[in-house]
Amino acid sequence: MTDHEPLPSPVPNRPLNALDIADGAFALLRGRPRTVAAIAAAFVLPVQLITAWADRNLFSTFSLDNFDTETGQFEGQNDFTSFGAFGGSTIGTVLEFLILPFLGVALTHLVLGWRQGVDRGALECLTFTMRKSHIILAVFVLSKVIQVVTLLLTTPMLMLLAPIIAAEGLGPLAAIKRAFQLGRRRYGHLLGLLLLIVLINFLLTYALLGIPVLGAFLLGDWGWIAFFALGSIGTTVLTILGTGAAVLAYFETRDRVEGDDILRRVQVARGIRA
Repeated sequence: MTDHEPLPSPVPNRPLNALDIADGAFALLRGRPRTVAAIAAAFVLPVQLITAWADRNLFSTFSLDNFDTETGQFEGQNDFTSFGAFGGSTIGTVLEFLILPFLGVALTHLVLGWRQGVDRGALECLTFTMRKSHIILAVFVLSKVIQVVTLLLTTPMLMLLAPIIAAEGLGPLAAIKRAFQLGRRRYGHLLGLLLLIVLINFLLTYALLGIPVLGAFLLGDWGWIAFFALGSIGTTVLTILGTGAAVLAYFETRDRVEGDDILRRVQVARGIRA
């Protein structure tokens, strides 16, 4: 970082609505595009490669030779209905969900550095995240159990888990307790944000889906390579959006509920590093 290059500030320091936070998630990528893209790619690309390879046989059905003019469908197209947006294998689906907490911890470490006046690189954020792998995995399993038991009603609060792990250094049970403590006081706000992100994700997913499918269609037996390459772009953007929104929601919740932004300004005025 140079003197003439200020640290990014994805969102203004004021009460934010769901649209502000969603826009801030895109601003994360604009603020440090290389760093954020590198962090996201480190998690997204391996999963996309596994998914594309696992479903490589499906892509061979996308050719004019397999098109049935009577039904207007490709042979094997029924299999595609269960394929999903960017991957259909069970292991691919599980891994795509697991990306989110790992990326959430990494992006939180990055954004927390910005708030503390430190411009961290991708490698530092990835190293920090991998050191917390055991906590992330434990929290991932516990949170999914809680979501099932509560019929997803606790999801808005649980979306704060990854930022809590990164910013507060808590263990699995303490992080879950902390997420409920923070989230219940802003439940309506977090629910609105979650619904907005789901809507944006749904619209962008199916808007972007045609690009990798077209690549698979043109390359035939090697279509899985095109699907991996093109699908990874869309998946990376969508993952950054969803995860970035959760990260910013955590900091915004702490600012509004606990006055964390005021405390940081007091520390700066006293020459204390947060």
